[in-house]
Amino acid sequence: MFFTFLAATYTTSQAVAVRRLSDTATDVISFGRLLAEIEASPQTITREWWTGHFDPGWDHTMGAQNWADNFGGSIVDYVDPAVVAADFAELVAKVLPVRKYVNQYLAHTSQRPGRADATYADIDDAIDFIGRMFQRYSLLVEVADRPILVPAVTGDLMAPFRMPWLPELAFAAERAKLRER
Repeated sequence: MFFTFLAATYTTSQAVAVRRLSDTATDVISFGRLLAEIEASPQTITREWWTGHFDPGWDHTMGAQNWADNFGGSIVDYVDPAVVAADFAELVAKVLPVRKYVNQYLAHTSQRPGRADATYADIDDAIDFIGRMFQRYSLLVEVADRPILVPAVTGDLMAPFRMPWLPELAFAAERAKLRER
């Protein structure tokens, strides 16, 4: 029972988060909106600005190569909007089953026939893709590498399952009531 609740809570919260991160409405701040804005104004992130964050010499050469490999595409001086458009199209495709499910059953409860179910695999794929794109665009916008997105577990992960969750006093009061009857 507990693990069913935990799984339902996890999938619901992650599906809603995927939907929110991929939203492109003009009144939201999201990852999808960031991609849309970069695609619409690619000249705001220039090769000169980006490579200027690297030290002269080998580091600068590596920065220039990284720019050419990841963001320059067929345009040399600023972000190639075709590169961003391709990433955005892939984002839309990856999150579509999850967005449909959230829109139909979580955000706007629907009684319409037909199901827009998202599987665990759909949610996992969307989360993994958004993670990879976050790393990529973090590198572009912040010139900072984010190699690890999964938090490290410290301490005893199973400790909550080895202790009573309800205080003993509550049980003592209930036992006393039962004895009086």
